[in-house]
Amino acid sequence: MKIVVDSNIVFSAILNSKSQIGHILINGSKYFDFFSPGLLKNEIIKHKSKILELTGYSQREFTDIYQSILNRIVFVDEILLSDSEIEKQLI
Repeated sequence: MKIVVDSNIVFSAILNSKSQIGHILINGSKYFDFFSPGLLKNEIIKHKSKILELTGYSQREFTDIYQSILNRIVFVDEILLSDSEIEKQLI
């Protein structure tokens, strides 16, 4: 199954990687194909200091969780693809 992941889902998974959302993103790649716009990575880094403040993660912990989650998502550069091409990727 192909699933489009938005920033709220990824932020939730990073803030609590042991939550159901975190578990699905980290362990669900065996069963699901996750897709997201490429700009999501920039959005997370933009709010990194707030994430660190809220979670108490060290830089290393943040990087490990960030990479663990993002490695399971296929990022689509929405600027290079037309709407119909994006839809084909998701079907």
